[in-house]
Amino acid sequence: MYQPFARPDPRKPPPQAPPARPGRPPARPPRLDELCAAAEGTVPPSVVDLCIRQSEHR
Repeated sequence: MYQPFARPDPRKPPPQAPPARPGRPPARPPRLDELCAAAEGTVPPSVVDLCIRQSEHR
């Protein structure tokens, strides 16, 4: 008989979590010179200057 809210069978072992996959290490943030080279010609110089000033304060 169908029981929509039946309790789990206490004789069964609980389901195990899947094994953790070894993740990749996080990518390193770009260096300041890489960031400037990527931004050159794509954003106004004032935005690049602002970005550089903010990154120097971190």
